[in-house]
Amino acid sequence: MVSFSAAIGPDCSTLELRRLRHPSSLATLDVMYGIHPASLRDIPALIGLMAEFYAESGFPLPEANARAAFTRLLSDPGLGGAWIARDADEPVGHVVLTVCFSMEYGASRGFVDDLFVRPSARGRGIAGALIDAVVADCSARDVRALLVEVGPDNESGRRVYEKAGLVDTKHLLLARPLEPPLHVSASELKGL
Repeated sequence: MVSFSAAIGPDCSTLELRRLRHPSSLATLDVMYGIHPASLRDIPALIGLMAEFYAESGFPLPEANARAAFTRLLSDPGLGGAWIARDADEPVGHVVLTVCFSMEYGASRGFVDDLFVRPSARGRGIAGALIDAVVADCSARDVRALLVEVGPDNESGRRVYEKAGLVDTKHLLLARPLEPPLHVSASELKGL
């Protein structure tokens, strides 16, 4: 059994997660995981994590496209933000929040655009802590709802999101790509 204690910094921007018990032994550990808002200097680490995330789904990640997207997002806080989880100095996960206005809520709503934790760090509560950091930021921004897209076969992803309070709204998310996504070429887009 693993248990955690968490503390959110006074500015709601830093979350520290302390693992109290290692899952494979009875020894108590003093391991600190830090979750911090990403800045422009974190882009190389974010790209590395994103490349691993995309590779799990069999998608290549053009680094220049990812760099441009992170640069734009992190240069304009009105668009959202990103958080990076570190075990000591090693990046082990990230989450991306994008924000837009919603007529339904008469205010902004957020979208968890990416959430990834390296396989070696999974099962330790880091994904939930990353979502907690997003929720804290959303509260500070007066974001009224948080949404996420999850594949119908992604049971582990669904469990993480449901545990964080996100529920199936029974609404479909339909899309009409106007430009190719980062991992899809223009020729592949025609087949979508």
